[in-house]
Amino acid sequence: MKLLISANVLYGQYKKQAEVISHQVGGVYVERNFVDSKAASKPYTPVPKAIQKAAMNALAKYVLQRISDTGLYGNDYSLTSFMKDLTSSIFVDGKSVNSMSQNLQIEYVQRLIKIASIGKNQLMII
Repeated sequence: MKLLISANVLYGQYKKQAEVISHQVGGVYVERNFVDSKAASKPYTPVPKAIQKAAMNALAKYVLQRISDTGLYGNDYSLTSFMKDLTSSIFVDGKSVNSMSQNLQIEYVQRLIKIASIGKNQLMII
């Protein structure tokens, strides 16, 4: 149990650091001045290009690495091929659609939206 807790803590820290790095790409520094402040700084300053590029390189090197790691061990079934096969197996032709397959399709799309962080609320389909 302690090993599981430790692994979860480690993964949580890894995720937090990835989020911090990702905010540097296309990010903006915010300077909060007081009303009577004599500071001449701008309220919003874009993250310098060199830092954005370094953040993108770190994301590609450390965070996205897991997706393609199995290729190093001889796996030739790529993530892209897997996702295409999975999607085509869930979205069948209209003649064989039933309530079970429709529910699976809805669940699949909702999970993809959640993974992609497109919306904070789950998609509501009636």
